[in-house]
Amino acid sequence: TRTQHYDGRSLVAVDGHRVQLREVFSDAPLSPAWQFPDPVRLAERSHDGRRLAVVAGRTLRVLDTATGALVGSPIVLPQSPLRADQAAAAPVLVLTTGEYVGDRFRERIHVVDLE
Repeated sequence: TRTQHYDGRSLVAVDGHRVQLREVFSDAPLSPAWQFPDPVRLAERSHDGRRLAVVAGRTLRVLDTATGALVGSPIVLPQSPLRADQAAAAPVLVLTTGEYVGDRFRERIHVVDLE
């Protein structure tokens, strides 16, 4: 079972190249707006809410939600992700990208530590 982090008061809002944590009922900002060079395809908080994984273009960045600081180095994926999910028991994000090998399509799995 997938358990997305939801604290009942905030959501991750994506608007083009921008991501921000916002209050659910008033829509007030709860964080600065983070800008990215490419359109954001995915923005998801870790289960404990401490990390924010953002895929803009083909680049994955992990941010500390308290400070906005980049956690580790950006990771350039070979393609835009097809799927993403978090592990329930560990701070891990799993992404898949697609590729053709010969005449067969396959998905490649990428596992990213959110710490």
